[in-house]
Parts: sequence; C-alpha cells; structure tokens
Amino acid sequence: MKIGKLDMHCGECRIIDYCCHGNATGYAICTDSRFKDVDEEVYSKIADRATFEPFQHCEKHETLECDDDRESDGCDSWSDYKAKQIADFVANKLKEIAE
Repeated sequence: MKIGKLDMHCGECRIIDYCCHGNATGYAICTDSRFKDVDEEVYSKIADRATFEPFQHCEKHETLECDDDRESDGCDSWSDYKAKQIADFVANKLKEIAE
C-alpha cells in the first residue's frame, strides 16, 4: 500500500518499526509528504539498510546516545529523532534511485 494512504492507522502497516506511533506529537511516516506515493515495502527495504549507516548526531548533545530527557531541553525524544533520521536516509536513497 502507498504510505500516503495509511492515514495514521498505526500498527496496521509494515513500517511501524520506523515510526513514532502511539505518540501524538511524534513523527509519523504516513504524514510525511515525501513518502505519500512510496510503497510500504519499498520504504521498509531501504529503511532496513539505514540501521547500517551512521546517523547525524544531535547538535546539542553531540551524540546519538540521547535519552528521553532530550525532549525537555528542546530536542526530540530518541525514538522520534531516530525515526526522522531513518526517514531522511530513505528520502535521500529514493532521490538517488530517481536520478
């Protein structure tokens, strides 16, 4: 199914492991316009590779090893931050494929 059609039906998709589902303020892949026409399976295959790529660190903490305290000082929670990093990785890979 195309990600744009998932419409926040959290847990009913193949990409829930890459999403901050269950958190009303967290990042949700299906609301990201970059992926509205991308199939869940394609996203999942690319996102699986993201776990082997280095993520950008939080500029405030200069590390990836942040915890939920990040939210209190202006950073996203670790799960939300990681989901966004994976989404950016997928978006960049999709762009490379399209070129």
